Amino acid sequence: MEEILKEMQKIGFTSYEAKIYLALLHRNPATGYEISKISGVPQAKVYENILRLGNRGAVLNVGNDPVKYVPLPPEKLLKKADAEFEKSINVLKSKLPALGTGQEPDYVWNIRGYFSTMEKASQMIKEAENEINLAIWGEDVMYLYNELAEAVSRGVQTSILIYGSKSIMGLENVHYYAGERKLMKEAGGRCITLVADGREVLTGQLEEEKEGISIWTSNPAILYASSRYIELEILMSGKTCAAR
Repeated sequence: MEEILKEMQKIGFTSYEAKIYLALLHRNPATGYEISKISGVPQAKVYENILRLGNRGAVLNVGNDPVKYVPLPPEKLLKKADAEFEKSINVLKSKLPALGTGQEPDYVWNIRGYFSTMEKASQMIKEAENEINLAIWGEDVMYLYNELAEAVSRGVQTSILIYGSKSIMGLENVHYYAGERKLMKEAGGRCITLVADGREVLTGQLEEEKEGISIWTSNPAILYASSRYIELEILMSGKTCAAR
């Protein structure tokens, strides 16, 4: 029940509105007093929330003495919400860009945790249009393998440096750097640096056991330094693997 309440709030219901709607699914038609008893919503709050639910077409009133309420069937409610959400998204797609400055933000965002970092890396690779430059450890590259292979298949140029000597099949322009033990000591652990289309960079620690921190930014100085770092590391790598 708690999960359903949370999901309903994500699509625009208040906590009270969601509780009232679920109460009506459980028992209908019902009076405001009955709804209050079933839902746990204070009776003084029931009617104002029912009014809002009625205005959005989620609840209908039936009868007059006393007035009772029935819910819109779930499948119709969700179809209605889906249509309204899609309409809002389309309006925002057309209106929001006109309000922007046209400049990319150069804030530095902190990302905490291994899986959050890897999910951001996955998103960047999926959205890349022209070029991907990546330095990553052999233990971690397989997490992004499908996204990298798909990027190669759609014509994105890749340059990948893998710390370690384990060969990775199916990717293009892969380089291997076998000095991972020395780097592990110098860097304090495994790390990732990913530059996508020369416009955004993700770099930081990859630690499952500890809550490592990485950063994402489009700051030009950090982009330049990160791109140069990958280029220099590739030059220093002793083993190169062409496309297979």
